[in-house]
Amino acid sequence: MNELAKICPNCGKQNKITASFCEDCGTALNKVPNTPKQDNIQKNEQLDKPAGILDQIKRFWNARDTKGKALTSVAVCCLGVIIIGAIGGVLFPDKHITIGFNNATYDSLGTYHIDVNNSTTEYTISGYTEDGANLTVSSSDLNISAQRINLTSGNGFTYKVKIPANVTSATIRFEAVKAGKENTSVELTIKKVSTQVSSQATNTTPSTDTSSSDSSVTSATVGQEQAAKKAQEYLDTMPFSRSGLIKQLKFEGFTQQEAVYGVDQTGADWNEQAAKKAQSYLDTMSFSRSGLIKQLKFEGFTQQQAEYGVQAVGL
Repeated sequence: MNELAKICPNCGKQNKITASFCEDCGTALNKVPNTPKQDNIQKNEQLDKPAGILDQIKRFWNARDTKGKALTSVAVCCLGVIIIGAIGGVLFPDKHITIGFNNATYDSLGTYHIDVNNSTTEYTISGYTEDGANLTVSSSDLNISAQRINLTSGNGFTYKVKIPANVTSATIRFEAVKAGKENTSVELTIKKVSTQVSSQATNTTPSTDTSSSDSSVTSATVGQEQAAKKAQEYLDTMPFSRSGLIKQLKFEGFTQQEAVYGVDQTGADWNEQAAKKAQSYLDTMSFSRSGLIKQLKFEGFTQQQAEYGVQAVGL
């Protein structure tokens, strides 16, 4: 009888392997369990199956050397930042209306300001906003009340303001209204700067002290000169924000003073750098306008620079 025969638990008769009941007493027969040979076949079949995605990732990672793992980690982190920025722009769109200025300085305190000569009585402000926005200007210092500004091509605008001789500083408020977005207002301060004060201060300083002061200002250390060269090398390779380039130079081993000096010596147009960086992102993946602005600000660009860069690439 075949070794795989089914033995009746009631009468002990050996039945065929295919039998379901005992041929003598009719007792139901148990199923025959898999043999070791069958178990090995099943295990081999499992080994022959294609590896899952997690197994493939594990094999890829284990095959990398230390340097390869480090580079892979950096690449994954950079891609993650870009993806998070893009998703954030889609899920949390910016509800504020963009208002920016071409000839104003956006300082660390978050304010726009323009310094003009003390004799200035008229100044033209130029800037930009979004398509479909209605823009008005007001100023209690200059007796201006909600004057409408017409936009030019490309959603730009210019506004000529008259500054009385007796006014040394004036704050001007620009407000934009657009359907589907929150009303947005931005203040710009125009300040008259007296050149006569600095001239008098120079004349009252002894000549020996002035010479010493000029020497300390104009002379640069070897470290500062090297920082300036390195900063220019980076800008010739890829776009940077001012703060981002300073951080990169400090990472290279330069001191804070050397890094700041080196970056400022490049004379870089940070608005232009923001536009280049924005284009480099769009060449890689898609962004919403607000998402790209957030990404540029993450890179160290100011709000104004980020908005300029995004507008320059057509968003």
